[in-house]
Amino acid sequence: MAALWRADLVLSARYHPIGLVVFLILVVTVIGSALYLVAPATRHCLSRLSSIAGRPVVARIALAVLILTWLFRLGDLALHGGVFLW
Repeated sequence: MAALWRADLVLSARYHPIGLVVFLILVVTVIGSALYLVAPATRHCLSRLSSIAGRPVVARIALAVLILTWLFRLGDLALHGGVFLW
């Protein structure tokens, strides 16, 4: 995450390939929470988005992405590719 704060996206991806996605999800969550409290007109839209994010298919997709990323990193380590930093 420190590499993201310095806007070094390549180094950030080398440490954690989905770190940028996690960071953006956290930012969207914080902004959405603030909007939910401040702007009552957006509550319906935000509630709909949170119900979509809570579906089991979203959890399965997230789990698949995590496992595939982990396998890709292990493959890189086994082949001495040096793409990722550990």
